[in-house]
Amino acid sequence: MSHLIRIHPGDEGRPLSHFQHDFLKDDLGPQCQLVVETRETIESEVTCRDGRTFIRRLVPYRGNNEQVDGVVITLVDITARIRREEQYLRERQQTEKQLREWNRTLESQVTERTEILSILQDITRTANEARTVDEAMQLAVRRIAQYNRWEIGHLWQIDETAANDNSSFTSTGLWHADEALNRDSLEEFQRLTEQMHIQPGAGLVGKVIQSGETLWTDQLADNMDPRSQCFDRLSLHTWIAVPVIIQNEIVAVMEFFSIEDAIPDRRFLEIVRDIGIQLGQVIQRMRLERIVADVASAEQRRIGRELHDSIAQQLTGGALIAESLRRSANAESPTHLQGNTQLIGILKQTHEDVRQLSSGLMVETIDAADLVPTLRRIAAEASDRFGIECTIDDDGYDETYVGDESVALIVYQIARESVHNAVKHSQCRAIRVHISTNGHLELTVHDDGTGFDHQRVTANTNGLRIMQFRAESIGGTVRIQSATDTGTVVTLTVPRRNCH
Repeated sequence: MSHLIRIHPGDEGRPLSHFQHDFLKDDLGPQCQLVVETRETIESEVTCRDGRTFIRRLVPYRGNNEQVDGVVITLVDITARIRREEQYLRERQQTEKQLREWNRTLESQVTERTEILSILQDITRTANEARTVDEAMQLAVRRIAQYNRWEIGHLWQIDETAANDNSSFTSTGLWHADEALNRDSLEEFQRLTEQMHIQPGAGLVGKVIQSGETLWTDQLADNMDPRSQCFDRLSLHTWIAVPVIIQNEIVAVMEFFSIEDAIPDRRFLEIVRDIGIQLGQVIQRMRLERIVADVASAEQRRIGRELHDSIAQQLTGGALIAESLRRSANAESPTHLQGNTQLIGILKQTHEDVRQLSSGLMVETIDAADLVPTLRRIAAEASDRFGIECTIDDDGYDETYVGDESVALIVYQIARESVHNAVKHSQCRAIRVHISTNGHLELTVHDDGTGFDHQRVTANTNGLRIMQFRAESIGGTVRIQSATDTGTVVTLTVPRRNCH
């Protein structure tokens, strides 16, 4: 007690308030007075300057006459218990804090995983709905770049025209770029990229082509690349490349750049590989569709040759026989003479129809420079045969724009099919064909006929489907708009880079 209250045996009779004590709160005297007055015990926790804690009990002291003659003070040291309780509370708070952090981490992981799976689902769905490979790949590059906030996204593809056996890769010209980037530096970066030819094993992209694995680095400055100066100008630090795979064959590589020193995300790396495989399946499907379109064109040409070589010749022979019979017919038999004359007319008209049909089916190639004259022949045939006003507008067309015969052939086939459909189905009086080049090649065939209902006539019909396959085979798109009061407009669009 003498360590808490400075009291000694010789201090009997001195007032309690005279003594010093170690209690932080100086309330011992008033509390004792309160016990005397109320005759009630007061118990409380008190803390000392040295950090110890006591249970202090102030109990009334009663003499023989039951009068309160004083106060008995007892102190029980509970420091160890208090410290155990405090330790328990600290541990409990730490545990609760960890649980909250784990919950937040788990929620974050679930959210991130859900978002990553959403990317895979979005890309898979929209890529399957895309009309061209370019459209599907552009969507994938943009979606991945937006998820991880990559400033630049770009697509390489296998160079199918390369003469070597090393599967050289070239730029597709498909980009995603943040608007905040310096435009001059970005354009220089894109120009250098689109001039490059990548061999397996050469440089970062070449390593991805060779290994077939996703590659990530945040040490762009340490890797040899012809574009390294552009990396510095654009402040690019992190790079990732994702292969697009068809049956273990690398057909394309998506690459992304960031100005941040990003840390590889295992879940993201897993999901982008799945995205590469899904995109490979989309490309494979579109390749098969192109094969179907090619087979349809080959079969069409075969039918055209058979019409020309067999049926047309038989009709010619039949017309000659009918002419011979007409000359030898007795003038006194006007009925027979008239019948022969009608038969000759029918055979000649049928022969002309077969000739026109076979000439359209047998087209093998069209010189790119002859595209407009060929379109004019389509218009002239429609006008002559069906009495429909069919005109060609080529004022906005650059004759040097198309440098690929396959592109010219597809434009011709789609124009011819559109004119044929208008003549056959629309009950039109006029057809206007317009071809122009302004950043891309655009062909429109507009008739003033009855139009059709999109809900009933869809792109699933064979003619429209083949038309779309043909457009997709050269990286183009076909859009059809129709209304009962304005007729039908067929629009073919081909990107500039695909015209050569």
